[in-house]
Amino acid sequence: MAKNKKNANYVTEKTDIAKAQKNKTKKGKKAKNVALNTLYVVLATVAVVVLITGFVHIFKACTKTTPREFLDPQEHSFEVTDIVELELDGYGKVRIELYGKEAPETVANFKKKVEEGYFDSKYLTVSTSTSTEYITFSHSIEKNEEDDHDHENHEVLTGEFYDNNFANRISHTYGVITMVRGSGYYSSTTDFMILTDDYDGDEYTYANEKTGYDGNNAAFGKVVAADMEIINTMVKDYQGKSDSSTSDKDENALSNGTNKIEIDANDIKTTYIDRTFTPEYTGEYIFTSGANFTGLIIDDGESQTLGTVERYLVAGTEYKFRIAIKEGATAGTVNFIITDRVLEAGSNSISTITSKDKEEGKILYYYYTAPVTGEYIFTFTSLKDITVNDKNGVKVEGKATDTTLTLNLTAGELYTFAVPATGAQFADNSTSVNGKITVDERYFVINEEETVKFTKDEITAGTVVYSFVAGVDGKYVVSSTDIKEIKILDQEGEELGTGYATLEAGKTYKLSMAVTGLTADKEYKLQILEPKLSVGDTDVTILQSDLDAKKVLYTFVAELSGKHVFSVDVDGTQVFRIYDADGKLLNEYNETDKSGVVSKKVRPYAFLEKEKTYTIELELTDTNAFKKDTEYTITVDDPTLDLNTATSSTSSSWVDNSIAITNQDKAQKKVTYVFTATSTCMYEFVIPTDMQNYVSIYRNGEKLEKYDYLKLNKGDVCEVVIETELINVTATSDPAVEASKKTSITVSKSYPRIAKAVVANKTAK
Repeated sequence: MAKNKKNANYVTEKTDIAKAQKNKTKKGKKAKNVALNTLYVVLATVAVVVLITGFVHIFKACTKTTPREFLDPQEHSFEVTDIVELELDGYGKVRIELYGKEAPETVANFKKKVEEGYFDSKYLTVSTSTSTEYITFSHSIEKNEEDDHDHENHEVLTGEFYDNNFANRISHTYGVITMVRGSGYYSSTTDFMILTDDYDGDEYTYANEKTGYDGNNAAFGKVVAADMEIINTMVKDYQGKSDSSTSDKDENALSNGTNKIEIDANDIKTTYIDRTFTPEYTGEYIFTSGANFTGLIIDDGESQTLGTVERYLVAGTEYKFRIAIKEGATAGTVNFIITDRVLEAGSNSISTITSKDKEEGKILYYYYTAPVTGEYIFTFTSLKDITVNDKNGVKVEGKATDTTLTLNLTAGELYTFAVPATGAQFADNSTSVNGKITVDERYFVINEEETVKFTKDEITAGTVVYSFVAGVDGKYVVSSTDIKEIKILDQEGEELGTGYATLEAGKTYKLSMAVTGLTADKEYKLQILEPKLSVGDTDVTILQSDLDAKKVLYTFVAELSGKHVFSVDVDGTQVFRIYDADGKLLNEYNETDKSGVVSKKVRPYAFLEKEKTYTIELELTDTNAFKKDTEYTITVDDPTLDLNTATSSTSSSWVDNSIAITNQDKAQKKVTYVFTATSTCMYEFVIPTDMQNYVSIYRNGEKLEKYDYLKLNKGDVCEVVIETELINVTATSDPAVEASKKTSITVSKSYPRIAKAVVANKTAK
């Protein structure tokens, strides 16, 4: 029984195990089926997504605008949905056509901002992209109270352009207005720009060829063509290109060099055009034209055939030209070249001399006017047998070698160089030769550092002579680190001094330099300083004679009337005096304190009159403090206000025209400062709040009611008048320092400003 029970139990257990295994198998199959079903669902979903994405891309690819479909608003008429009018302070009104069907959200946002008055009294920035040389107008952040790129304050726009799958067909060409955006396609807010420089003078070119704006910026309109002249004027003002007035320029006047002459259908019908030419120098002139011109008549009615015409003309005389146009000529630009035969300092190329010229014994004439009386060296290349005559036709004798001619010439006189073709040095089997005349003008320009070279022969001779003209009376100082002995001579050769001499204004003097021991053809520097101060910094050389005399004298000519402030960069006790032309003492300042130590706290000044000459005396009371043959600096500030060129208040180039009002200013009752507009554009004057009751500003003599934003033309003069009598000055405990009040005036260029923007009624284009 027990055995049977055991067997029964075994059978039962086996049966249970079999059932469990069967259940496990069922569960495994079920789990496997679930996993397979899940995988099938995932794969099916991915397939659907891929199909949908592919379909979308195919659909977009089929509907996407291609760059070839961009249309130039200059040539294609887009539907104008609205017109916005910008009134620009100082310039006038500019109308902008909006194309709402091409960029609906952008146009709607722009209109909304206009209607809300957002652009009213806002500034525009005239800027140039360094990578594209594109001139744009974009909304200035710097001048406005809020940051226009702050997306929390402004709605961010959808980028309505090709790369963002919008079929915007407007090409970024001349006059088009487009949105400024960041790196993202949804980053535009309020900034816009007007494109101005894709017009090259002959035809409009597509901006996307140069900038890539097409397809990735949302263009949404165009400035009305007639109003682009206002935009162009503004651009030229801020680039400084409108400063030179063309109103006085004779468009029919030819100039030396290449003249590009436009001929049109009307010119061709008349068969000739009239021009004028006024030569700057007396001498031979060569006239060469392009193929469309066949003849030339100059003043006397004598007709000559073009190609090339040579004529002798007198400086300052206006000559009338009639240029014949070739039959069958086409309209366009023709070069008309005028070349003079005037020799100038340096290398001068000589017209080609042919073998025929040589056979005929032709002589070419060149002309030269001596700038100062003195010695000149002319070096000839491929030329010889040259003679030089003065204004009376008398041959000028000089020292000659095989290739050079050294002459003493008189300032202002015209000399004629006869260059015979028979003297040209032809190479074997050559049919022509190009000669050269090099002019070495042996004179120095006052106050400019000159570079000189000496030949082997000059160094062997030991002495080289140059000339110069004295500009004012007084002591002239010659400086050179390499040329040790430099003597100043008069025209008769009498020695006046070594290294310096007292000279008379307007006279020509010689500079004799000892060059023995120097290296041939090496550059040496030399400078002649005159005893004349200029506005700004002037270097003053203290000599032994100055130390002996215990003073230095300089002259100064005032270009403006008003207060002039001086400063002296000299170590050592000193007295600074300013005299007028009659020797009257205008001001004296002793820059020492009680201990005998130099005080740098106050700068000496005087009230001077325009175009009058003054004498400045620096007394060297402590000669031990000075070094002989050392340069010091005297600085003169006149009443000119400087223009601020900084882009922000933290810039190192910020100019605030610091002013100190003193007791002497109070005694004057009024002190005037002057600003002259450097270019035509908008300006603003910033006067400190505590000074505004004492300051008046006049433009060309007319008092201004407001001066924080005004348009000035180049050359306009603004006088800033300070009523000094009414100002309280602060006393100082230092007796060496005069009581004063320090203030400042800032003058800056101001960006153009939108006075008001309005949405105008739609009008016909």
